[in-house]
Amino acid sequence: MRDTGPHHYDLRKLIDDLWLIDWRAGLCILGMRLRSDSGGAGRPEQVTLALGFSGYPQSVHRTKLTMEAR
Repeated sequence: MRDTGPHHYDLRKLIDDLWLIDWRAGLCILGMRLRSDSGGAGRPEQVTLALGFSGYPQSVHRTKLTMEAR
């Protein structure tokens, strides 16, 4: 969402990798490698919403930030 209204883009292009780490008692832990560039920024809460999860993630932990020159 921007101040001018909704901004639509293809979230799939911003997901480099997505994997299941653990799932038990109705809770799951997902691993994600997301991109952030001029085409948009992949955000974990957007990915979980697109996957059909009903709620906001309980927690999000960034483990690594990688910068690449293009």
